[in-house]
Amino acid sequence: MKKLIQFSFAIFLILTLIGCNQEQTLQEYFVEKQASDNFISLDIPSSILSLKANASEESKKAMASIKKVNLVLYKIKKEDQKEFLMEKDQIKKILKGKKFSELMRMKKENMNIQLTYIGGEDFIDELVVFASNDETGLLVARVLGDHMKPEDLSTLVKDIEKIDTGSPVFSELKELVK
Repeated sequence: MKKLIQFSFAIFLILTLIGCNQEQTLQEYFVEKQASDNFISLDIPSSILSLKANASEESKKAMASIKKVNLVLYKIKKEDQKEFLMEKDQIKKILKGKKFSELMRMKKENMNIQLTYIGGEDFIDELVVFASNDETGLLVARVLGDHMKPEDLSTLVKDIEKIDTGSPVFSELKELVK
């Protein structure tokens, strides 16, 4: 009888855990989209990310704390407007989850940009950059690092034009977006 109760409790616990976690995670979204022909997926190691010489010290500290960047890019096609809106809504839903805190929002060159993060007030474990434009598409980037500080990352995002985009990876990315 004791084993039956333990077994019943274990089944109940498993079903409860499965039932509570029906929301898609950002990691699951990335894995799903990496296999899709409609998305471009890139993993960028920190070793190829660099700043121009005139970048601020805060931006340099933020860049040094980054380990890698994973991104998925959806380039909109005229016939895919409905799919684009569904993808955009799906990402927004994921980023509204309990795990994410909003760092900032901004608009630059017709691009809506939202920065959210996972972590505490002192250090960020993961920064998510979600950028969308209803005419060109969307991009989701996961910035992973060690001891990333929110204030330094905010400065880096504001100084985004100081990132050295002369590397071959950025040239390829520009070609993909065209």
